[in-house]
Amino acid sequence: MSSRHAFISVTSKAIAILAIALLVGWMCPARAADVLVEAEDFQFYGIWQRTSAGEASGDFQIQVMGGPKKEPDAITLIELPETGTYNIWVSSRDYTDHEPGERRFRILIDDIPADIESGAHGHDGYYWEKVKTMPLEKGRHVLAANDTTAHYGRFDAIILTTSDANPNTLDERALQKWRIEPITLKTTPPDIFANVPLLVPAGEMEEVARLDNGQVRMIFQKYKDAQGKIQVVRHTELKVGGDWR
Repeated sequence: MSSRHAFISVTSKAIAILAIALLVGWMCPARAADVLVEAEDFQFYGIWQRTSAGEASGDFQIQVMGGPKKEPDAITLIELPETGTYNIWVSSRDYTDHEPGERRFRILIDDIPADIESGAHGHDGYYWEKVKTMPLEKGRHVLAANDTTAHYGRFDAIILTTSDANPNTLDERALQKWRIEPITLKTTPPDIFANVPLLVPAGEMEEVARLDNGQVRMIFQKYKDAQGKIQVVRHTELKVGGDWR
């Protein structure tokens, strides 16, 4: 076989393989990435509280109990399986006959706020709203729920999907197949006494008060520090085997 014929043969095979690959890709498009996170699965609730809700996805929600305080947010960490353009859907509770649209909050993804607030969809009950479309990389991302109205917001769940599916048209069993557990972060409680300076009396200690119930006693004493300021300290003792310790 001449080199010219060999080249034509190899080229024809390459074209055939490429055509088959394109055909398979067209017939079998990439599977959409679908992720559902229940609000009650968030690791850190902030000012939100977990409450039961029979009509909610997973039978629970997190809710703000009212008042002027709008921070801290509910926060959690998740892992997305694929890179892509994600539609962000949020399920929340609204009412048609009792302060409709007042229980609003806003979702943030990696500190980027959603385009619209959740909780003002106008339906009586829980309803999914598409709040943002954004590109996201495969890997870890931070989700947060920020209370924007301090008026009993009710956050049910969030979906991140690369498909065009509307979760309002899917049944609960289908949605629960998308459910994932957030990544649990290890936390270390702060040492509240780490930066408290040791008080060393510069003079005589004078007792100013005493509380004693026979088992525990607290003695309050005052003294002047090195700068001449009056300081009051509390000394606590426990009775163990008849002796104060």
